[in-house]
Amino acid sequence: MKRLTLASSALLLVAGCSSINYAEHHFVSTDELARASGWNSCSTSDERKTREMIGQYGFLSEPCSGGAVIIWASDAKRQESHAQPWNALEAGECRIDGGNWTVTGTQYAVEDAQKRLGGAKTCA
Repeated sequence: MKRLTLASSALLLVAGCSSINYAEHHFVSTDELARASGWNSCSTSDERKTREMIGQYGFLSEPCSGGAVIIWASDAKRQESHAQPWNALEAGECRIDGGNWTVTGTQYAVEDAQKRLGGAKTCA
């Protein structure tokens, strides 16, 4: 019985560690972020292009079928962008924010991505 309890405890420990929480992760490309979010139908950029665009504009946003994936140069740039009236979420839209990234789109698409990524969710 003791052996069974130890085996069960070990199995639960391994199962609990199998999912990754990307909430504080800093992605190096929109391609990496899209793959981690489970959004495979995105127009994404590799690490070189992501770095280049972030250096020039302070962020890189790539469209996806359910919304967009965004990599930020800094949290200040993200907050500045979120505060702009033209970036306000519309009814039925949400976003999740993590380390240096944002995923934005329909409520259901974002909730699905949040299950994979973690992050703080905001909805209209």
